[in-house]
Amino acid sequence: MSDFMDTALREAFDDIAASAPVPDGLARAALGRARRQRQGRAVLAGSAAVACAAAVFAVEAITSAPAEVATAMETKTIVAFSGVRDGTASSSATVRTLGPELGKPKASTPLYSLLFDPARGSYVKLPYARVRPSPDGNRALVWTQPGAEGPAKVGVWERRTGNVRWFEGDVGQFGDTGTWSPDGKRILFMVTPAAGPPTMLLGDPGTMATVKVDLPLGAAGTGCIFMNLVWTPDSKGVAESAYCNVAGQWSANGIRIYDLTGKLTRTIPSVGSLAFRQAYSPDGGLILLAGKEDQSVTVVDAVTGAERSRLPLTSADVASTGARVLGWYDARHLAVYSVSGETSGKLQASILVVDLSGATTLTLPVPYYESSEKIFGTVRR
Repeated sequence: MSDFMDTALREAFDDIAASAPVPDGLARAALGRARRQRQGRAVLAGSAAVACAAAVFAVEAITSAPAEVATAMETKTIVAFSGVRDGTASSSATVRTLGPELGKPKASTPLYSLLFDPARGSYVKLPYARVRPSPDGNRALVWTQPGAEGPAKVGVWERRTGNVRWFEGDVGQFGDTGTWSPDGKRILFMVTPAAGPPTMLLGDPGTMATVKVDLPLGAAGTGCIFMNLVWTPDSKGVAESAYCNVAGQWSANGIRIYDLTGKLTRTIPSVGSLAFRQAYSPDGGLILLAGKEDQSVTVVDAVTGAERSRLPLTSADVASTGARVLGWYDARHLAVYSVSGETSGKLQASILVVDLSGATTLTLPVPYYESSEKIFGTVRR
């Protein structure tokens, strides 16, 4: 194990690994989260607001358009690719530059992102390592990479103007945990301190003000690895899940629901951890869980926790080939990203619409880009 991995694991399992060995799959999941959240250590101020970026970045249009679904006014597809590098697209994808290349990634920051533009019906290239669009598509949460221009930053990009307003400080303490509330009014970060349970930070994308909220996490006398913090479908609360060491055995200790003041409102029994970003089905009736060894996903009832389905799929950001769950296609189907053509060297990507029995009911072709994150969503024009 490298020094970096060893350090990341020690930080992720502070004071808990000594009492029992951590399962390999759980260690990989926690290590991935530790890597994302320890890119630096700067505290985001509790009520900071910052000025807009002076430059309006030019974008590059990607001519590969996503598949049309349902009607000409609605598209279900991958709305954003993050962590893309030049030369990793499928052969059918081409790029043309629009105007001055102000936004072209510099040599010191080779990663960029692709964001679907409903007006053009194609993707545009943004000079940010990660991008997550707001539910209405008018804004996006963007991350820079550390480099000659300073430490990594996180901010809110405006589609209408191309301006970015940056949160104060660098992104180090928050990694890539930022997610939009379903109503688009807030951004949720999970802040993981050097010791103790995480807290949540609520950001206002309009004012860039932030509020830190402590949560009564964990179980007395046991060590826990806190996996994910996600929005409830009504945007009025958050859900949290963890794996805890009880009598030498690691197991999921349920799902806890909190309001936005940090008050615990209810608990749900669970057999896994909440899937990142899209744990809840669109109607709020079901919850998607990731298995401890990351070799399966489980769908449970959002009220009782009763198991509805278990499928041999992964939800992790793993290798560029194979299949993984991106989230929900609709209230009763999952969206599974699949890549084929490994043996021929001509990689092709698609979205498999999978029902809760595991049957594929629809296949949608999508562009292939080797990227660290893919966000599935609905685009309305």
